[in-house]
Amino acid sequence: MDKLSTNMKDIILSSIKTSLSKEDLQKTLDLLLKRQDFDTTILLIDILTDYDPDNENLLFLKAMLLLENNHLDKSEDTLSKATSLSKAKQNEETMRECDLLLKKIKSQKDLIKFMDVKLSQFGKDYEPTDLAATKEDLVKRQVAINRGTPSILMISVARAGSSTIIRQIAKITKTPRVEVASERTPIEHDMALGYLYDFSRGGGVTYVHSRANKKNLHALSESQTTKFILHLRDPRQAFLSNYYRMHAEKSWIYNRVYYNDLPIDYDQKSFSEQIDWQIENVYQRYWLSWIEEWCDIAEDKNNKFNIKIITFEEFKKNPIAYYQSIVDFYGLDRSDYPVGNMVDDTIRPPTEVKGRLDYWRDKFNSNQIDKLQSMTPDSLLEKFNWPR
Repeated sequence: MDKLSTNMKDIILSSIKTSLSKEDLQKTLDLLLKRQDFDTTILLIDILTDYDPDNENLLFLKAMLLLENNHLDKSEDTLSKATSLSKAKQNEETMRECDLLLKKIKSQKDLIKFMDVKLSQFGKDYEPTDLAATKEDLVKRQVAINRGTPSILMISVARAGSSTIIRQIAKITKTPRVEVASERTPIEHDMALGYLYDFSRGGGVTYVHSRANKKNLHALSESQTTKFILHLRDPRQAFLSNYYRMHAEKSWIYNRVYYNDLPIDYDQKSFSEQIDWQIENVYQRYWLSWIEEWCDIAEDKNNKFNIKIITFEEFKKNPIAYYQSIVDFYGLDRSDYPVGNMVDDTIRPPTEVKGRLDYWRDKFNSNQIDKLQSMTPDSLLEKFNWPR
């Protein structure tokens, strides 16, 4: 019970003496969906029901929570009791809510039957027929498509926590992660039009580090993948984060997958010398130009795309609001796609930077800081409130 908010306790306790109003019921549901502490809440409702066994609203609330926990038969049994009490008391509002919840329960049961049938059709060997990597993902994706869940594409600057973020979005939307990149190079890759054709059917989430070049813009437009997220980060910090991510593999070959023009003596250079080389040779292309090119597309009033620009800094400041803004952008109902306490702002895999916002000021020497600052335009920093 310690995990329950005081407000929610008061609402439920008050329902023992008086029936919950529709407004109070909605507040309670919103709080429960946000916290997702269903087991504790069901236990509390059971205790309250012992004192008030004929409270149809408590029973309805319990049925809703059982459904969220995928206890479908128990949910339907509990809802049947709530419906009977509502009819006896002529509580029309709760009767309507019960009818809607019953439809959700039956729909969920139908989906489970569908999944069981689909999974039984596969043998031991699974050969992909769409972007789903496994048979479980194939079924999960089909369920999401049937539910009306769109595919969510995040185009992200490299080293902005995109892998962690897209993993969370997959949990929120109950959709599988898929790949649409033509090749999985670490910081820049084109999107494959053939993959995007399938992606546009819905039910998948992915991120790419693709540039705003003609090939990628054509692929997005041709596949009608015209609604997507543009995720950015202070380029100075993303640049440093990428240095540590690149060197975490401790591999001569892997370093050259990142930058295939690394000099032969790069690995013998000191940290400071390696940073000097990267500032001169990659900072402008892979961070500044990458961000500016996409911003030009997003700000062009004649572009064909619906782009939501969000930043890593917003994610770190308020991850719940960050994810809710994505749910809203795609027109999804927050009650059907709750963010709740599943949000985790821990960046994985971890690096030296660990998600810090201005670690570059501590790691670079004064000459390197001056160079980065001179290369980074004021207009870009001001646009996203990145401190000079």
